[in-house]
Amino acid sequence: MTKETKARQPVLKNKPRSYSRVAGGMGANLWRIPLRICLMVLALLAFTLAIDWAASLGKLHFRDGFQSVDMRCPSLLESMMAAVSTVVALVFSVTLLVYSIAASQLGPRLVYRFLRDRTMQCTVGMFLGSFLFLLLTFVTLRREQDYQFVPQLSTVAGVLLVISSFATLVAYNHKVATSIQTNDAVAQIVDDLVKAIKVLEAERSENSPSLASSYAAPSSSVDRSQILARFETEGAKILASRSGYIERIARKELVLAALRSDFAVEILFRPGQFILEDEPVARVLPAEGADAFGRVVLASIAVGPNRTLEQDVEFAVAQLVEVALRALSSAVNDTFTALPCIDWMGEAVRMFAALPSTENILYGPTGEPRLIERPLPFPRVVKAAFDQIRQAGADNPAVIVRLLQT
Repeated sequence: MTKETKARQPVLKNKPRSYSRVAGGMGANLWRIPLRICLMVLALLAFTLAIDWAASLGKLHFRDGFQSVDMRCPSLLESMMAAVSTVVALVFSVTLLVYSIAASQLGPRLVYRFLRDRTMQCTVGMFLGSFLFLLLTFVTLRREQDYQFVPQLSTVAGVLLVISSFATLVAYNHKVATSIQTNDAVAQIVDDLVKAIKVLEAERSENSPSLASSYAAPSSSVDRSQILARFETEGAKILASRSGYIERIARKELVLAALRSDFAVEILFRPGQFILEDEPVARVLPAEGADAFGRVVLASIAVGPNRTLEQDVEFAVAQLVEVALRALSSAVNDTFTALPCIDWMGEAVRMFAALPSTENILYGPTGEPRLIERPLPFPRVVKAAFDQIRQAGADNPAVIVRLLQT
């Protein structure tokens, strides 16, 4: 292709307001579940205070057993608030220390799994909600000469919340004790790896009527090299508006938009690859009138600071490799942790080899190509899985024998 042809190629640089983030990716949100629990606790507080207010006006009457709560309410609330706040500060600071020490052996993603763990998030939410419930209940307490309001039912509900919080703490401690064990951590990584491969398998075998396209051309197969040559010579370049890792490509939305607008798209990077700002991330055909569609393309490519497992099989393999490399390092020297990693790596490579073969071209219902992606070659997966382990364990006979067996 001559320089004149390159100069005539349109270049699009659309800057959407924001890139969509992947919920299930590396962005572990520590506040969502605790916030929901706190909102539910506030709703419970409003309900119990309404009943307490009706009881103070004489519209309701509690049983005689609540009289003991009436007398001890201030001291009881103060004691429970002190206990809850102390436990929250002590337990979670010690837990972070334990995870940091374990992460030095198994990798920093162990701390990320700790932040992503639902048991931990629910425990945090229960303690924060209990403290908020007790604090607001204590604020509403009034003992004056001509006025008295003692939230008896709210105090009892606070006691039950504290008991529930400590019950979740027991489950949380059990989860921490098991998650920092090597076998359990490797099993979690393997589970993520299997899920990533199954997602890729489902995408490759997908032929959904709602998508109105498939990976297999309904008519005679089209030469991939000819399609790519046309994109390179005639396509309009879409420039990335920010740097980062490609976390996810919304294929369905992109293909449906291409069908509606009668465009074809070539994605120049795979999920997991790093792109630079102003670097061509895609090409669009036809080039004429592709300004609006270029914004759709950028909105369909989620870019973030970290790699995710949603569509990035290579990253799932890299996580297991990282555990094996740390185990084989001179600081750890734990051969019996590296050997299971090699075994499970062989299973992952087998699963990837069994995937349906495809050219990573999505065709429309009439056989025209609509979306072209960069395929993940099988040799690259094998190289990513075994090369670094082979180099790190070159002087370890057990590792070399297990690699050969795998």
